[in-house]
Amino acid sequence: MKIIDSLSFDDPSAKDDLIAFIRQQINTSGKGYCIVENNVTDANAFMLLLHECIGPSLSMSQKNGIQIPYDVVKDRGHDMGNEGSLLSSTNQVFPLHTDCCFLDKPADFIALYCVENSASGGESILLNINEVIHLLSDSTIQHFLTTSYQFFSKKYRILEKMENLFFIRFHQGELVDSCLPADKEACLSGIQPLLQLLNDPIHYTTVKLKADQCLIVNNRTCLHGRYAFEAGSKRAFYRSRHYL
Repeated sequence: MKIIDSLSFDDPSAKDDLIAFIRQQINTSGKGYCIVENNVTDANAFMLLLHECIGPSLSMSQKNGIQIPYDVVKDRGHDMGNEGSLLSSTNQVFPLHTDCCFLDKPADFIALYCVENSASGGESILLNINEVIHLLSDSTIQHFLTTSYQFFSKKYRILEKMENLFFIRFHQGELVDSCLPADKEACLSGIQPLLQLLNDPIHYTTVKLKADQCLIVNNRTCLHGRYAFEAGSKRAFYRSRHYL
């Protein structure tokens, strides 16, 4: 069983210790994820703390006419058969992926703050690519290091390697949606070895977050996703994406 490092944030005066803990845990050479249980402030203030003290958030939105450094993720009853529907707005399983694949520089880390979780299902899943990269053949790794794939308007390589660490940019839905119809079969064929690896739950770290727990994930080395949950659930998360 894989353990997620966690911290209970109980003392407002320990803010510097909290920031140091998060930075250490999401370091690219480490496990790449952690959980903070927030017992000090409300969810809005906690997300603002991440934005101000660890790295600016890309996920700016409006709430009651005020700009906030996160957006709200919940089941909005969207049907994935409708054009423009987002998987994150359904209760369906969300396979392992990284965020901001279409940006020249994807977000360095993401934060998922649990406001309320589902009664059943909805567990978060995590995987650091460096823990499983050895399961891919050398030729497959080389393919992803050198072959560019379309993410909306630009092409990027799925894997990068720096100082013996691998960094990943992957979102199956965005890849397939970015392809011309005639290219989809070739795209799916090209990523099949990676899909086989990512779709095997034996590699996952799994956690069911409780209210006021925040999962923070290195978005360059780790993939994240979630299991399906019941329709009509009140499950709601605050999500932010940050640069360090």
